[in-house]
Amino acid sequence: MRLFKSRLLTRRVVFVVIIVVELLVLVTILFFLLRNTNSKKTVVSTNEVLHPYLGYVDNLKTEPWLNPLGFNGELIKKNASPNEYVVIITGGSVSEQYFEAQKEELGTQIQQLLKNEKKVVVYSFGLGAYKQPQQLFVLNYLLALGYKVDLVINIDGFNEAAIPYAANYQNGISTYYPWFWEAPLINTEGNRATYLATIKLEFIKKVALFFNSLPMNLGAAAGSVTGQISNKIQLNLMEYLKGLEKGYGVTGPEPYMNLSKNEIMTDIVNVWFNSSLQMDKLAKANKIKYLEFLQPNQYLPNTKKFSEEEKEKYVKKDNAYAYATGLIYPQMIKKTDGLKKEGVSVYDLTEIFKNYSETLYNDDCCHYSSKGYALMTPYIMEAVAKEM
Repeated sequence: MRLFKSRLLTRRVVFVVIIVVELLVLVTILFFLLRNTNSKKTVVSTNEVLHPYLGYVDNLKTEPWLNPLGFNGELIKKNASPNEYVVIITGGSVSEQYFEAQKEELGTQIQQLLKNEKKVVVYSFGLGAYKQPQQLFVLNYLLALGYKVDLVINIDGFNEAAIPYAANYQNGISTYYPWFWEAPLINTEGNRATYLATIKLEFIKKVALFFNSLPMNLGAAAGSVTGQISNKIQLNLMEYLKGLEKGYGVTGPEPYMNLSKNEIMTDIVNVWFNSSLQMDKLAKANKIKYLEFLQPNQYLPNTKKFSEEEKEKYVKKDNAYAYATGLIYPQMIKKTDGLKKEGVSVYDLTEIFKNYSETLYNDDCCHYSSKGYALMTPYIMEAVAKEM
């Protein structure tokens, strides 16, 4: 009985400590956001830096926990052992958060599938707002540099549907260009307002990523709050950037920007389709398994029974991405049949939350609770087992 009471007391103490830590971090975030930002100090860097081939990567100088390539997690080995089975996860922030939440479980299950014949190592090459053809360029880049890859798990769909139209086209930016392409370019001209908004956004995104990676939903509350703050700053930054004069290097040279809205949307779908096809061909040419998974999203109609919390907090009709997602994502799903005919192993996970009425989303953009990410793994592993 004493042992039981002792364990119960220990659990309560741990829980209280975690709550206190979360509150301290949230207070720090609020201080960071609300502090005076009128200083005339020269801007020298941001949390995202331009990359000549990938669009952008995260900045190792301001985020020392990153690996030297500018991604989260352990650095991929240049000379991987033949006894290692190298898995890379590509995509946007959902793929990045999936890696943080499920990398051990995924690695363990693939290890069991291989019957311990090789050591499985899992690396993350997803970043917030990455969209095709950035994943294609990531794989090209890694192979050009001589890295070994055995399996590519590409988690995409939402970014490819929402960002080109809502964040790029509506702001006069080429839909082919990366998310917020104008922000780092304007930063190079010393625009302090853009810099401050960008660095705050990236800081809060990383804090949210940390909380959402904690086990047993311990960081769920703080992760949800930081996610909401992140989305608010992102929307404010988008509105601010709309009013800035953009040069040729920002907007891009594509003449198709004069096409109709429907033609633009069709082109967005085609770019995703072609990128997926080329990624699969590149993988096969290098004896790599390529698996693609379309992620769930709350703005895709009839894909989940929302909880009251989700209805109140995480499904916003005025969300910048909701309109484009509802129109473009369904077109992409229909095109998966065409990819399959071309031999691409693509799987639709957009309805895996359909029979769950509990809260699985944790912001009004696209991200999930730890259980939401865990629900993806059985489907991913089913595909891995089928394709290997």
